[in-house]
Amino acid sequence: MKISSYIKSLLAGLGLWLFFGLILMYGSNNSNYTIIFSAFLACISVCGSLVVKHWLMPVLVEEQNSFRFLTRSISIILVVSILILAFNILCIGFLPGLNVKSMPLFSRSFYTILFLEIIILSFSAFIEMREHQLKSLRENYELKQIALEKEVESKNQELNLLKSQIQPHFLFNSLNTIYGQALKKSDATASTILELSELLDYILYCTQKESVALETEVKQIERLIQLEKIRFNDTLEVSFDYPETADSNISVPPMLFLPFVENAFKHGKQEKNKLKCSFSLRLENGAICFRSKNRSGEAQESDSGIGLKNIRRRLDLLYGQNYSLNLGYAEGYYLAELVIPKTRVV
Repeated sequence: MKISSYIKSLLAGLGLWLFFGLILMYGSNNSNYTIIFSAFLACISVCGSLVVKHWLMPVLVEEQNSFRFLTRSISIILVVSILILAFNILCIGFLPGLNVKSMPLFSRSFYTILFLEIIILSFSAFIEMREHQLKSLRENYELKQIALEKEVESKNQELNLLKSQIQPHFLFNSLNTIYGQALKKSDATASTILELSELLDYILYCTQKESVALETEVKQIERLIQLEKIRFNDTLEVSFDYPETADSNISVPPMLFLPFVENAFKHGKQEKNKLKCSFSLRLENGAICFRSKNRSGEAQESDSGIGLKNIRRRLDLLYGQNYSLNLGYAEGYYLAELVIPKTRVV
C-alpha cells in the first residue's frame, strides 16, 4: 500500500527536525531554543517543499513559463528569509537568557541557514521534476499500450471480416457446380455434396483459428481440386505437388492458399477444350513457398471480386513486410508465387 502524502510530509518533518536539532546542539546552551528553532526550520522546509510542488513547479513543467518560475522562486526565497529573521528576533525577545552570543554558531549565520533552506527546496524541486518525468513516461507507455491494443483489435476484426468474405466466395462457386450437376441429374452430385460438406466444415470452424497445421490446409486444397475435377469433368488437367513427408508441426493461417487455387480455376483459359492448372508447395530455407500456374484468361490480378485483394490485405496484416507475393504472366500462363515464414504449431 502506498503511504499517503500527509504521512510522507510528517515523516519528512520529523526527520528534518532531528537533522536541524543535531546541528543546533553544537555550541548551544539553550535547549529550549534548539528544540523550538529546529522545529521551526523543519516546518519551513516541509511547507516550502509543498509550495514548490503545488505552486512553483506547475509553472515550469505545465506552463513552461521560465519568467514566472524565476519570479516565484525569488518570492519563495524572500519569504523564507523574512520568516527566519522574524522568528530569530521573536526568540531573542521572548526566550529567557537568549541573546546573539548565546545562540548556536549555526543560527548566528543567517546566510548559512538560508543556503541550507535553498538546498532543501531545490532538492524538493528536483524530486518533483523527477516524479513528473516518471509520470509522463508511464502515461506515454500506457497510451502506447492502449493504441497498440486497439490496433491489434482492429486488425483482428479486419481479419475476421476478410475471412467471412472469403467463405461465401467458395460456397458460391461450389454451389454453382452442384447446381449444374443437378440440372444434368449427374450421378456425381452426391459425391460433390460430400466434398463440399467437408470443405464447409473447414471453412466454418477451422478458419476461426489463428493458424492450422500445414497438412490440414493441404487436404483442403486437394478437396477443392477434387470439387473442380467433378465440375470440369474431363476438361481439367491439374497437378498438385507437395512434400508428403513435410513436418506436421508447421502451421499456416487458414484459407491462405485456397483462394489462389480457386482463382486459377475461375480465371483459367481453356486450350483445346482443356483447362491446365498446376500447383506446388515447397519448404525452402525456413520458408513456405506456394506456386500456382494456369493458362491466362482475364486479368486475374485486377479481380473485381473478393479474391486477391483480400489475400494481399490479409498478408499485410499477418506478416507485414515479412512475405513476398509475385503475380505475373509468362508465355501465356498466369503465375502466382507466395513465400511466407515457416511457423510451428503452438
